[in-house]
Amino acid sequence: MENHSINHSEKLSFAIGAIGKDAAFAFMILSLLNSVYNSFALGGVLLAFIPIIGKFLNGISDPIIGFIIDKSKSKFGKFKPYIFFGSVSFVFFALCYVIYLDKYNADIDKQHLSNYIFAFFIYILVCFAYSFMDVAFWAMIPSFGSNKKNRDEMATIGRLGATIGYNCATILFSYILLHISSMFFWYKIIPYLILLFFMISQAIVLLNIKDRSIHYSNSYKQKPSKIIKSFLQNDQLLTVTLQNFLLQFIFFTVSYTVFIFLDWHSKDRNTDTIYLSLITLSSHLIAYCSYMVLMHKYDHKKIYVSSCIAIFYCLILILTSLILQASFLILIFFFMLSIAIGFSNVCISIMLANTVDYGEFRSNCRLEGIAFSMQTMTTNLAIAFALALIYLVPDLNTNLNQFDSNLNIYTLNIFAAILYILVVFYLYLKHYKLAGSFYVHMLNTLDRIRGIHNKEDLNYTSVRYALDEDFILMNLATPYNSDKENILNIVSKLSQCLISTDLIEDPFNFKQELTQKLQHSNCGIAEGIAIAHVKSSYVKRSMLALATLQQPLDCGAIDNKKCDLIFLIASPNDANEHLNLLGKLSLLLNDQDFCDSIRSAGSQAEILERIIKCEKCIIQE
Repeated sequence: MENHSINHSEKLSFAIGAIGKDAAFAFMILSLLNSVYNSFALGGVLLAFIPIIGKFLNGISDPIIGFIIDKSKSKFGKFKPYIFFGSVSFVFFALCYVIYLDKYNADIDKQHLSNYIFAFFIYILVCFAYSFMDVAFWAMIPSFGSNKKNRDEMATIGRLGATIGYNCATILFSYILLHISSMFFWYKIIPYLILLFFMISQAIVLLNIKDRSIHYSNSYKQKPSKIIKSFLQNDQLLTVTLQNFLLQFIFFTVSYTVFIFLDWHSKDRNTDTIYLSLITLSSHLIAYCSYMVLMHKYDHKKIYVSSCIAIFYCLILILTSLILQASFLILIFFFMLSIAIGFSNVCISIMLANTVDYGEFRSNCRLEGIAFSMQTMTTNLAIAFALALIYLVPDLNTNLNQFDSNLNIYTLNIFAAILYILVVFYLYLKHYKLAGSFYVHMLNTLDRIRGIHNKEDLNYTSVRYALDEDFILMNLATPYNSDKENILNIVSKLSQCLISTDLIEDPFNFKQELTQKLQHSNCGIAEGIAIAHVKSSYVKRSMLALATLQQPLDCGAIDNKKCDLIFLIASPNDANEHLNLLGKLSLLLNDQDFCDSIRSAGSQAEILERIIKCEKCIIQE
């Protein structure tokens, strides 16, 4: 992607937008829940049902919102229309609630069930409206460019603004409730002031930030089935989504446990909320400001792995302190945990942006909306499940202040969180691959495909970036009578793998060209290796596919040996790029040990690992 420059005005606008949207959302939701709590005298357990159901419904609707965003196109871009639509809807539903609350407070005796139902539906509608602008807001991050500095800065600025907005609004609301008798006038006026600030902040975003999706977005052209298929094929998005769910679930489980612990000791929930919000705000500010410094010195992987290690040790310390019921130590270690979670939050946003590039690379379909709907979806679901575990599971008939009776369940939840962070470790180290040379090659290739010039010094033809795990077919049978028929059948299957990416514009003519070439020439090389290769104007980027055979075939190799490894190279109509990839593959295949390791591999992933290892050795030599 072309790395457009991002000026200071855009950065400041992005921060203000994040502050405004999260401040308005937090204040309105807390105000609504508080009015329901006071009006119907609901206990904490029953009150928890509202956000649990709301967050769950909100979570499952987020991917639909992301899909709608990705299927859209306008002269204003993909994201701005939904930021505008979500903002207007949010203000409308929030005003409906504020006006209703004023009327309700004036006639407090009318405590009908209809009022409770109205409040619940307003809560759901406010959450839905917020999701439209929230998903669109975060989905802008990949469009700021693939430059590491730009992406890191905008992800950090967005997280910083959201933290300031949400926690400051929570602190303000709790402070007003503590002094409600002397601040009743402000209790009625502040919602209007916050909505005004919200509208101004989103107007700043719409006017000052350039929606760069106008230049490269192509998802609106795709059929719904194609978008869904591209999403499901994006293994990197799926693994990052699961990591985010586990990290958010860890944080909110611990947060609610600490809140109950504070409530059990102080008996003043508004004060407890202020303390917890101050801890979260200050710790995340430290994390995000530190990230802005560390990103210039350390790569993303070191920061993320370090934050996960810190989370692991903090959880052990919190578990120990909880068993000992040492409140001061719990707060200290929760502060440390929040710092580590802050680092991981930024890393997750950057990783999600990277998965958007990866999806475009694999299937020529760029899905910013769906990618970042996974961030909001997993956060909402994590909150819902954490609330259920902490508030509902322990004992629906037990007062929450009876902390001792539920201590075993709370400690069990913290112990489970320790296991979850180990799963996050495994997922990242084993399955996340958008780091290092492969990711650099991938971005370089995307730049060339989009028509970026002056890239002669970039390496587009790495064997590793050309070969995908889905392009590897193992242990194929040879059912036909003639070797020629079997070869054509196998190469046809390999070409179908490449066609599935949508990086071949005319599949029919591409296969025709390939078949004609194979009919007039042999693909056998030597030492049991065959390479079918074709240059075509229908191919958008160089790709490589591989088949291993159960029985070797006579492919016309110069040494008369039958072949059990068949490669297919498809490249654009560019002689230099085609020969470059063919030459690099030949270098690998000259190593007999490497060829034997491919034959003995037990899975596609194992073959990829061996190719990466061998290619690195050749580059170093």
